[in-house]
Amino acid sequence: MNLGEITAGSEDGFADLRLTMVSLARGPNGAQNLISRGLHKGRNVGFGISLGSTWEQQNLESLDDPLYWGTAELISLGEESDAFLQALDEVYNTNTGRRKMVDRVAYLAVSLAGHPLRLEQESLKMKLFFESEVEARAAEFYLNVHAQNSYVEFHEKDADYRLGIILSLAASAA
Repeated sequence: MNLGEITAGSEDGFADLRLTMVSLARGPNGAQNLISRGLHKGRNVGFGISLGSTWEQQNLESLDDPLYWGTAELISLGEESDAFLQALDEVYNTNTGRRKMVDRVAYLAVSLAGHPLRLEQESLKMKLFFESEVEARAAEFYLNVHAQNSYVEFHEKDADYRLGIILSLAASAA
């Protein structure tokens, strides 16, 4: 499989990353599980994603399409995910020195477009939230899945959340 540079296409001061989706499968519990991989400066990077099997629909008068609330977990693939965390730390210029990604981290997720259980049929655009009592650890970012075109986008919402994103993904020890 030909993997591309994850930072290709970043612009306007945002560090928007794009990875190749290499697998998609529905787990026995109904969760959607996928693996995304790419390259950063020639180094293999990647992570897994597990989208929960239960999503609560919310209809808002101001929107034509409903929102869906659920959970999304980012899952370490070992060295590739450690390399992803290190690449993110570099691209974000947060310089935390964190070297290892946690095994799994759960985020509250809201689907802004598409249904999380229909990845095979439609693109999915989500905002993920990591809440923490420590303000610096709070994080929000966008995670978009385009299964039909085999790619995943990891987009930042706001540069103010860069440190929180790194801290939410990093294992406790640097």
